[in-house]
Amino acid sequence: MKSVVIFDMDGTLIDTESVYLKAYQEVFQARGIEFTDQEYIDQHAGRTAAACLQALVEKTGSQDLAKTLFNEAEQRFGEIEAESGIDNKAGLLETLEALKDMEVTIHVASSSNRSEVISRLKGAGISSYIDGFTSGDEVTHSKPHPEIFLKALEKTGQSKDSALIIEDSVAGVEAGFRSGIDTIMVPDLVAASEKNKAQALAIVDRLDDILNYVK
Repeated sequence: MKSVVIFDMDGTLIDTESVYLKAYQEVFQARGIEFTDQEYIDQHAGRTAAACLQALVEKTGSQDLAKTLFNEAEQRFGEIEAESGIDNKAGLLETLEALKDMEVTIHVASSSNRSEVISRLKGAGISSYIDGFTSGDEVTHSKPHPEIFLKALEKTGQSKDSALIIEDSVAGVEAGFRSGIDTIMVPDLVAASEKNKAQALAIVDRLDDILNYVK
């Protein structure tokens, strides 16, 4: 049985990735710049703010424009969140309650910064279930580098064999695989690739499907 489960947050626990995609596309469209779903998936989903900003610098060729676009997308995300709220992913509360009943440590490892993690966990109504978290501003390297998961595991004081990572993104699954910790993918914006299938312990449809791999 696993004694600790390390969850990604955005796109895994709460449905933020689809909202970020919408925000980015609205901002880029307003400026007449193309921004595809695949660009977001490949260069932004699951990554730190610094990594996202660098991707925009490479796309636009301008540090100033990249910062402007990034800030406008963040602002638009906040507006959408205030207008419509952010949904929890299917099976979230059932999963967290079951893990608590099994006395499993629940840790969040998110590329979002500390204040965003605190705010979103609170907004989702799940802060009381979370035993600890590691945020993107605590690490040097963004996913798919495994640093955030290794740091999260260190905080729990558990071994790799006793841990399980839950991820939704391509970059996150690769980071989990590279960490040497069993990783389950619950796909969000994109279906699992052949590479994901080779790297992940399992690909499941809903969060509560992971419980079979904890017991």
